[in-house]
Amino acid sequence: MWNLDSWESKKRNVRTPEERLAVSKTAGSLKLVGNRYEIGIPWTDERPELPDNRKAAGNRLLSLERTLSKKPTLATRYREVMQANIKKGYFETVDSTEETGPGWYLPHFPVVREDKATTKVRIVYDSAARTEGVSLNDVMLPGPKLQLDVVDVLLRFRRRRIAIVGDIKEMFSQIVMAKEDRPYHRILWRDLDTSRPVTVYQAAHLTFGDCASLY
Repeated sequence: MWNLDSWESKKRNVRTPEERLAVSKTAGSLKLVGNRYEIGIPWTDERPELPDNRKAAGNRLLSLERTLSKKPTLATRYREVMQANIKKGYFETVDSTEETGPGWYLPHFPVVREDKATTKVRIVYDSAARTEGVSLNDVMLPGPKLQLDVVDVLLRFRRRRIAIVGDIKEMFSQIVMAKEDRPYHRILWRDLDTSRPVTVYQAAHLTFGDCASLY
């Protein structure tokens, strides 16, 4: 009975060749800049080769605007979250002269969390969206799982009388993205005002949607 109920979590520490490659790629780019860490994206190749998906991202923006026009409350919250992300420096403006060269445009959409009293709307940047059969997530390595298994965490609650739980606010956004990787994380936005021209932004911090962000 004891053997059946044992939990051998150490076996999961063995990494695959792909995971070791992701570790080696990011190890050289990790650095402390001011009071934040900066890191590069672990691409499968040295630099991703992707088709032009600006038109597809533009169509997704039009679809998002039509959907949110029918849901005023959600639209207001979505606009507030996006404006806050830009104000905090999570996204930076890209002018027309910087928009040339390789890049990728991320469609975005809301995820509504009814169980959250403070942040009911989270914006997901769709790195899984495909153009010509390829997505941004296809050309990056997800990296190894660094988080503890939930069973390991739950078992600790049986060991002591008091448990302390913490949370990191806007976790992915606390990590700065390397400048050379930012053009592959562009978004189109005009504050849900269809009379305005579209503005191009690019992520300056890790995004919620990249398969590598958890790593």
